[in-house]
Amino acid sequence: MEIIDITNKNVTRYKDFMLKQFNNLDWGGSKMLAKKVEDDELQDSEHVILLVDNNSTFIGHGSLLQEDIVKDTNVSPFIAAVFVSPDYRGQGYSLKIVQKIENIALSEGYRQLYIVTNHEGLYEKEGFRQIGEEKNIKGEYMRLLTKKID
Repeated sequence: MEIIDITNKNVTRYKDFMLKQFNNLDWGGSKMLAKKVEDDELQDSEHVILLVDNNSTFIGHGSLLQEDIVKDTNVSPFIAAVFVSPDYRGQGYSLKIVQKIENIALSEGYRQLYIVTNHEGLYEKEGFRQIGEEKNIKGEYMRLLTKKID
């Protein structure tokens, strides 16, 4: 298994592979990341994480973004768009992605992270706790979670 950390400095190297994988997925978070990469909107402080197996087969993705699908929260950064392909679910890959993102955030000086999600229990396993609910860009309420990292 390989974890690839993509930033705006190396995105060109992985762009075609990433877009091919993300555009084949029906999930909105994948489409959002694909559009962000395709439109060259990845900020200097943002990362996209790709998880691939030893044969370069796509397993999943996640990201560290300054803003997620909830706007005007006055909190940042977010662990966003965590996705694992159905064939690989239930094997702890989503938590590997989250842990990698936490390590990146910590190395960049962040001491607190946020997640918006409707999943219950998954992120709590990693120490996140709910601090509220926020309306997303579709007008739906989602849970807002946070975690101090050190």
